[in-house]
Formats: sequence, C-alpha cells, structure tokens
Amino acid sequence: RPLQDPGPGPGPKPQSIPELHVQPSSKVPFGGQFSISMTTESALDGAQSIQWYFNNQPISGANQSAYLVLVADVQDVGSYYVKIDDVESNSVNVEVAKPKSCLHIKQVMDGAVSSGDFEIDMDESGPIAPLSVHCEMARDGGGWTRLTHEMARAVLKGQLVAVEPALVGDFDSQHRPYTQENGGESHTYYYSIPIPFGFTD
Repeated sequence: RPLQDPGPGPGPKPQSIPELHVQPSSKVPFGGQFSISMTTESALDGAQSIQWYFNNQPISGANQSAYLVLVADVQDVGSYYVKIDDVESNSVNVEVAKPKSCLHIKQVMDGAVSSGDFEIDMDESGPIAPLSVHCEMARDGGGWTRLTHEMARAVLKGQLVAVEPALVGDFDSQHRPYTQENGGESHTYYYSIPIPFGFTD
C-alpha cells in the first residue's frame, strides 16, 4: 500500500507575548525607585534581541530582561513597553508624584540642578493644587521657593493685615495696598500667610 505524505511538521513554537508589571507600584514618589519586568519569562526563550521603549521611543542601552529607574522624576512619567525580537508587549503607565518643594528637588537631585521654574505640589494630595514656582538653587545653600504676592494671596490664601487700618483702602491690579485718609497719615501692613507643613519662612 502506498505511504501517505504526512505533510509539513509542527514548525517552530510561537513566541509568547511578554506581559509587564511595575514594582513596587506604578505610582512612584518623586525620587523613588521602580522597575518594570516580565511576568512571562518564557517570552525570552530563544530571543535574539530585547529593546525597551518609553513613550514610543527606544531607550538607549535598555536591552536587558527588566528596566530599572533608580531616581524617578517627572521626566519618567509615561508609557513603557518592550519588544523581544518582533513581538511587542503590553504597555504599562508610570506616574511620578510632583516634588513638594524646591528643597525636595535639590535633595533628590543631589544638588545637581540649576535655578529655574519647576512645578511642585506643596501639600501632595491636599487642597492646594500643583503650581509653577521659581526655585533658587544656589543662594544660601539653595532649595528656596520664591514666594510671590499672587501665590501668597491666591494660592496660600494669605491675608493682608493693617496695623492701623485707614478709612478708605483697597488693592491695585498688582496686589499692592493703597490707602487714603484726610489727615495724610501712613499705615503699616503685614501679610499673614499660612505656610504648608514642611516649609519654613
């Protein structure tokens, strides 16, 4: 009896799709550490190449089985995935909390940061919204957060207190007080500003 053609063999085993997870959490404190690794180690079987991506751009030198960030800052916020040969993993999103102050930035960056504008979150999850501030990183040891009139009044809800209030008074467009009194007397004012926990004046 003639033999039947068995047909083609089973062929190579298809490579499994890598699944990623973030440790210890995808919500990372400013200056914290996180790593991204694969839950499916079999995805590496017979792999010829590994390339990690951040916001759809390849990360230079990131060709290992896991990706590690030792000191996270806001520039690390975004989406990560890995390609093993031509097989693409799922993507994972990483959130990094905003720094609490200019001093916090200086401490995390180990002093290697210049003065400039930064976004901070003074009370983290509290009622004060994140805001852009100017940080002085050189004068008197650095780490100073510049306090403006607008920040004092609109953000921190500071109050201008008159030591001897005038009969007529108000604020101009730049938050400067002016007074008017028939006798021409001068008056002294001061700001009462609630400073968030962790700040010193």
